[in-house]
Amino acid sequence: SEMRSPNSTPNNPIAPKELKELKRVYEQLCYFAEKAHAMERLSVIRETLAEYHRPLTSSMRQRDFFLSTTSSHHRRLSVSEQDQEKRMIALQDEKSELERKLSDVRSRPVQHIRPQDT
Repeated sequence: SEMRSPNSTPNNPIAPKELKELKRVYEQLCYFAEKAHAMERLSVIRETLAEYHRPLTSSMRQRDFFLSTTSSHHRRLSVSEQDQEKRMIALQDEKSELERKLSDVRSRPVQHIRPQDT
């Protein structure tokens, strides 16, 4: 009889752990060409947003914050901060849009790996 690896059975020649990994890779590759740009852009957006929400990252923002809190009790947003805020909201919207697009692609009933996906 032919050789078999010790942990496999005739009807299931692939170990569960292996199968899980294969499935993960397969899912990554299905329609990869359509997903690649969105995934790349998403990671950039997530980094930017994380950076923005990290409390007082730059000394610049620390200084602005210090000046505005000492000069008045109400924290007024400077023009540049308002722009920043608008940009972050726009990024947040784009992020939702990309996530929706990706989930649409991922939830197609038939998943294929095409030549342009590899």
